Amino acid sequence: MPDSGPADPPFRIALCITELQVGGAEKCLVELATRLDRSRFLPAVISLAPRPPEPQSQLLHRLNEAGIPVRFLNQQRPRQFFQAVRRLTDCLNELQPDLLQTFLFHADVVGGQAARRRGGRERIPHVAGIRVADPRSRLRQLAQRFLTRSTARYVCVSHDVAEFAAGQLGLPRGKLTVIPNGIDVAPYQTAPPLDLKAIGVPEGRKILLFVGRLEQQKRPDRLVALMQRLKHQHPPCHLIVVGTGPLRGPLEMEVAQAQLTTHVHFAGWQPNVKPYLATADILLLTSAWEGMPNIVLEAMAAGKPVVCCDCEGVGELLGAGAAGQVIPQAAAVRSDRLAAQLAERVRQITTDDQLAASLSRANQQRAGEHFTWQKMVDAYQQLYLSLLPKREPPT
Repeated sequence: MPDSGPADPPFRIALCITELQVGGAEKCLVELATRLDRSRFLPAVISLAPRPPEPQSQLLHRLNEAGIPVRFLNQQRPRQFFQAVRRLTDCLNELQPDLLQTFLFHADVVGGQAARRRGGRERIPHVAGIRVADPRSRLRQLAQRFLTRSTARYVCVSHDVAEFAAGQLGLPRGKLTVIPNGIDVAPYQTAPPLDLKAIGVPEGRKILLFVGRLEQQKRPDRLVALMQRLKHQHPPCHLIVVGTGPLRGPLEMEVAQAQLTTHVHFAGWQPNVKPYLATADILLLTSAWEGMPNIVLEAMAAGKPVVCCDCEGVGELLGAGAAGQVIPQAAAVRSDRLAAQLAERVRQITTDDQLAASLSRANQQRAGEHFTWQKMVDAYQQLYLSLLPKREPPT
């Protein structure tokens, strides 16, 4: 038998993200890095920001346990853009990757410039990752368009985000690829519930759950108007708010002014939301915009109904079940109308056990069938191979 010769070495993939604290994009990067086929791809991770503090370093620990090298460029402010480009360029020259994949806006624009400036005769392919349809800043949109114009592909987490990227950002449709987020359903099925008495929730209450950073995008103020309408419902509803952010103080003041302190419980940031999902009867999402919200996917994996505003990605996640769980965008024009429709949807689910069970089963089944980590990783690997030099199979 003829000697087939040595196998080709794996392609070196640099995965760069703005920071490595716990978040949806960060989780996806870590799952991708740890699940890539090591016989074909050799990953390294780069964070523009410094090393995350404890207890927000759990994703870093996973990378370390998997033996994946991680570099921190210690950039902390947007005005350090040019310094960040230089440091990432130096890092790429040292690592000599065959392809650069970036996640989130700051990493995308810094990576777009660094991929162009690195040394070597051939420019490496740059794949950017657009994970949210943020409509706020025209300057930010222009930066995304012009600072990544040499980017080979843009991975969008949903078709809604792809439409935003083409329409609002002006990116070429031929460079847009949709790869949804993934999840592993099993850990959510077996997660133990909370001890509600320990956080001040009496027995016999329906538990509504909000998980997210308390900032303008997530519109946590909508929770107060909703809870005012549910305060006297039977069975009683209590809301647990998981997360922190600049709007936590104002939100706590609104809750107090509305005399809802006995019905709304602030849990702060939590490293593990599975017990909260296991305890909840409904997940609430009140965001003004999204991309493909991971917390909705996590609620689906936990077998929970969702009541949410119609924002990017939720329709694709929920599929046919969106009709019974999503409030149309037109309702958001008037806050009182939106609160009324959110409250009515909550009432329908919390007072109809058969409806709640049906939505729970459908959500969990859809998460397990359509949004696995393996599907996500396979899609990334196929994209990378389409951009990397072709290799002859061994003879």
